[in-house]
Amino acid sequence: MIAAIGVIVATRVASAESEADRLFTEGYDDLEHGDFDAGCPKLARSYELKPTRQGGGMAANLARCEEHYGHLARAWRLWNDAVLLWQQSPNPKGLQIAQEGVRRVAEKATTVVIGVPDPDAPGLAITVNGERVAAAKTIRTVVDPGNVEVVASARGAATFRRTRTGSAGETVVVEVRLGATGTGDGVVTERRRSRVYAAWGLGAGAAAAGIAGLSFALVGRSDFNAAVTEDCNGDVDACSPDGARRVNAARRLGNIGTGFGIAAGALAATAVIVYLTAPRDVVIAPTASPGAIGVAFAKRF
Repeated sequence: MIAAIGVIVATRVASAESEADRLFTEGYDDLEHGDFDAGCPKLARSYELKPTRQGGGMAANLARCEEHYGHLARAWRLWNDAVLLWQQSPNPKGLQIAQEGVRRVAEKATTVVIGVPDPDAPGLAITVNGERVAAAKTIRTVVDPGNVEVVASARGAATFRRTRTGSAGETVVVEVRLGATGTGDGVVTERRRSRVYAAWGLGAGAAAAGIAGLSFALVGRSDFNAAVTEDCNGDVDACSPDGARRVNAARRLGNIGTGFGIAAGALAATAVIVYLTAPRDVVIAPTASPGAIGVAFAKRF
């Protein structure tokens, strides 16, 4: 009897896997012919029957479906799943497709960067538009453009809730601040000033580098156009020796502008990280009872 049951179970498993493979093949073919309405339900059903399908093909094609229908947050997560799967089961072409999908969706979605001063707080739970995210000093995820709601809770702390509005391609930064509750104490926190000043300095450097890069790029572009018009008869391949020198000099200016632009982006990203990861100075001011003297003290951590 046990052997018969084992045979029946094995047969059903094999049948489900065969059905999953068939649905995946048909769904993939539908997508290749542009018929998402027919293909996407088949791929979703295939995933239900065989979620452990090897490689990132299933995740990647489901990501194509979600992206097609404008479900950008789901598409971004699925593209990232495909990246991880194809890193584990090497497929250079598939990995490149998945990485391009991650970048493409991020450009159309709203990126959310969350700073968490104490990611190890007991019972800490953070959600973004109702979806749970793993706690970390800096959390980065994407959501569909529109309202962005970040909710955080922890044991012994009042629930933190912030709502922002993000458009396509925009980055929304939210700083989680959990206040004490049930203690009768008021809690005021502020970021370590030295780190804040450092972030401001990096931000100013990013702005200066961006302005310098734009200036070099504009001058280089103007010089290039002038050289091509005056010394090359409108054709950069037909330049006189003086024209060739002017063109090369203009290109060098453009390259310098590009370098400043890259530096500006790196400085801006570093400024955000420095600010979000800055330690906090906490001032605890117990509520004074009648006739008592109010006490306040600062604690660095």
